[in-house]
Amino acid sequence: MRLVSRLHHIYIVIAKKVVNNRMMKLKWEVKRRLEEIERCLFWAGRLRRSDLTDKFGISVQQASADIKHYQSIVPESIIFNRSLRQYEPIGEFIPSFIAPSIKDYVDWQSHTDRQIQHVPVPLREVEIPSLRIIVNTLHKEKSVEIDYQSLTSSKISTRRITPHSVVFDGYRYHVRAFCHFRDDFRDFVLGRICRAENVGKPGKSKDEDMAWNMYLPLRLGPHPKLTPNQRKIIEKDFGMKDGELLLKVRQAMLIYTLTQLRIDQFVDKREPKDQQIILLNPDILNFS
Repeated sequence: MRLVSRLHHIYIVIAKKVVNNRMMKLKWEVKRRLEEIERCLFWAGRLRRSDLTDKFGISVQQASADIKHYQSIVPESIIFNRSLRQYEPIGEFIPSFIAPSIKDYVDWQSHTDRQIQHVPVPLREVEIPSLRIIVNTLHKEKSVEIDYQSLTSSKISTRRITPHSVVFDGYRYHVRAFCHFRDDFRDFVLGRICRAENVGKPGKSKDEDMAWNMYLPLRLGPHPKLTPNQRKIIEKDFGMKDGELLLKVRQAMLIYTLTQLRIDQFVDKREPKDQQIILLNPDILNFS
């Protein structure tokens, strides 16, 4: 039995190498259609020609050719069900073109609202004219003069910034930039930029943004006051090993990550059901 299992493993390894070699020679649009074939087979458990014709706007003949092409690359992996007029995976279907994950499935179904639902949240408004100048400046590695409304001041301030990255924290967009006035790297909420014009010479570059280039290790674990069974559930939810998950984040994005994870430094003041995971290395907060 072990010999059979070993031979099967060797066959899979060799088959994977053959597939990888053939994949490298495929055109981008052909590879996309072959990936779609696998997603239909893996996630939906079936494949129809219409899955390809509807998504890619190709003919039925081209869809049939793509399926035959897939069968030639990964033989004995699918079978045609004549009664249902669809292709179905054979046995333990192992994808060759995709890496299955929840993200892969969600991205695949992002075009429809039938299987995937997103919690609606209001996104901060961004003025397109200013946004365009900001990102143009970013790509050209220049600086730009902006009028910015900060929460810490009742007055609009004018300053020159050299942007290097746009960041989405799950709720709003901001631009990471060198502020010529403060002589420091800061975050500017895009929705609070009232004006952007007068492109000029750049200031310090991304390579000099120490907080951006430094990665901090976040050691996450289940709340200690959860029951043993609850801790096991949390460990499984987050893919923890030995009760811990290591997450590396940029120092400049630490506060946003903690907010997303709903991690409070005052862990003893919150109920376990409200803060199910905690920082096992709270000293990391000294960097925020």
